[in-house]
Amino acid sequence: MAKQILQIENIKAKELLDRLDKLDGAILALNLQQNESDFITRRDVALFYKISVSKIHDMTKKGVLPHYRIGNKLFYKRLEVQQALMHKNQTI
Repeated sequence: MAKQILQIENIKAKELLDRLDKLDGAILALNLQQNESDFITRRDVALFYKISVSKIHDMTKKGVLPHYRIGNKLFYKRLEVQQALMHKNQTI
């Protein structure tokens, strides 16, 4: 297999990482829009709603976010997360 080299110039590392993070979020948003009942991970929830993973963990432990355990991993349904977060914002 041939080795490929990618060289990026005139951009700072932080700016590149920020752009990749935005791109990752946009791809996730498109995937979530395709099927609202699909299971998503805690990281997906955090990226899409711009909430820290630790906050998602706390909300799950408190019962605010409905979740599903498949094997040893937790998953969420996007529509249920959206409803829970809307409800939480209304009670604040």
